[in-house]
Amino acid sequence: DVIAVGTGKALTLGENGDVDVVLVHARAAEDKFIEEGYGVNRRDVMFNDFIILGSSDDPAEIKGESNVTLALKKIADRKTYFISRGDNSGTHKKEKRLW
Repeated sequence: DVIAVGTGKALTLGENGDVDVVLVHARAAEDKFIEEGYGVNRRDVMFNDFIILGSSDDPAEIKGESNVTLALKKIADRKTYFISRGDNSGTHKKEKRLW
């Protein structure tokens, strides 16, 4: 069986011994999981890219911005909407590091 969940939930399932393998994408959380003795034999098997999508009117004026830190700063400075998963997934962990 395969269970598709975010990183936080996947690591909790691993810590509880409810799964045999976890595939996640939050390196610091993975390293902690291994260091605390919940897993062994950590391997890189794939990676993903993150992009920022927005409305065509571009209220934060970030279209074409290649520096993600600057793009997020513009979003914050202009107080435009930013929608987050907010679920402790690997995507959410990466987002929090970038802010």
